[in-house]
Amino acid sequence: MNRRHLVWATAVAMLLGAWSGWADAASTPISACPFSITAGGTYGLANDLTASGDCITITQPLGASVTVNLNGFTITGDGSGVAIVAPNPGRKISVVGPGTIAQFVAAVDIEATTDVTVKRLTVTDVLLGILIEQGSITDSEINSGAAFGDVGVFAGDKTTVTNVSATGFFAGIVVGARSSITQSAAEDSLFGIIAGEKSRVKTTTAHNNVTGILVGVGGVVTESTADGNEQGIVGQVGANINKNTVSANANGIVVDCPATVQQNTLTGNTLSDINTNGEGCRVKNNTITP
Repeated sequence: MNRRHLVWATAVAMLLGAWSGWADAASTPISACPFSITAGGTYGLANDLTASGDCITITQPLGASVTVNLNGFTITGDGSGVAIVAPNPGRKISVVGPGTIAQFVAAVDIEATTDVTVKRLTVTDVLLGILIEQGSITDSEINSGAAFGDVGVFAGDKTTVTNVSATGFFAGIVVGARSSITQSAAEDSLFGIIAGEKSRVKTTTAHNNVTGILVGVGGVVTESTADGNEQGIVGQVGANINKNTVSANANGIVVDCPATVQQNTLTGNTLSDINTNGEGCRVKNNTITP
């Protein structure tokens, strides 16, 4: 390396080091539970945490934003309380992994704030996984553990869920109206996926549930897989069920008419492949094999 390149590399290293120091200085450390956040800003776990009851409670002013970074650490409870809870509305709240939350009644409960980001979490041994009012949940895994849980993901209207899996719940992933669920999975639940009115489910898998994927009025299910369920895909009035792979269910696709069922591949569904209730459904270009 010549002198010019050496000086440049040294300068870059110094700048990166300084930036890292600024970032650390700007983050308030969380080293024990319980911990209360009463002002906006960025907070980060400094080590693994153990809680009896709630761990991190966010009550920042209405106009403030809060980010909680798990920094690769684990929050472990005693089977009670909530790991991260925000009972009051805030402007924006982000919970960012990687990190693990285990053994709580609920992992994340932020149901009063409409701009919420939750990403890169591993959640296990909970009755309730991630609950938000509105925002996005991405790149996370929620497992109820030994106990059959209530809800893995519960989110309100206009929410996006991407690359999220939920296992072992009464309802795996539930979103409100005009929401989207993509590249996600739900299994071993009573209801795998429930998506509200005019919501969209795409490239998502439902396996070994009672009802695999259920979409509300005007909902869309596309390029998804439903297998090993009692009912593979269920659509309410106005649903569009298209380009899915539906196999080894008792009932493959069940819709309330009018609705559209097209270009699906159905294989080995034991009771029925396509079941339409009422009149006015469009069923076309589906491939059905025993």
